Amino acid sequence: LKEGANINRSLLALGNCITALAEGRRGHVPFRDSKMTRLLKDSLGGNCRTVMIANISPSHRQFEETINTLKYANRAKNLKTQVARNVMSVSAHIAEYQRIIMELRNEVSDLKSQMASKNSGTGYDSLLETTQSGTSQRLKQRTALDYVDNLEKQHMQTIKNAVVQTCSERRNLPE
Repeated sequence: LKEGANINRSLLALGNCITALAEGRRGHVPFRDSKMTRLLKDSLGGNCRTVMIANISPSHRQFEETINTLKYANRAKNLKTQVARNVMSVSAHIAEYQRIIMELRNEVSDLKSQMASKNSGTGYDSLLETTQSGTSQRLKQRTALDYVDNLEKQHMQTIKNAVVQTCSERRNLPE
């Protein structure tokens, strides 16, 4: 008996969500009213294609249930979702991680050179050598960072092209 009451409560919450979405209200859609509506949130109002099947009975004894099911199905039929492909570029993330790694390597080498200058002495010659080696290392690292930045720009262009292509495909999807 409790299970049937919980099922009816969930179906009522689902009906409320469908009604709110079908009416096109921009306000609150009560997805949090039941576990079932929380699970179906992406299917009902998100980026998914959803099929709902209404099971009705030809028996006159089930007339009221059949009418309620058909009304429910009619409301569900009025739901319109905007389906778009989820395209994610891994290469952009890789370029970002490469850039972060290069920056961390630069920081480590700077710290090592600072430690070496403190340990080797405070003479002007050792400081000059440390500064010159640090400058050449920074130049090499800057070149590497520029290379990573160019890679990142290429990846961003690839992402832009993928987004443009996805948008054009989305316009061509049948409704």
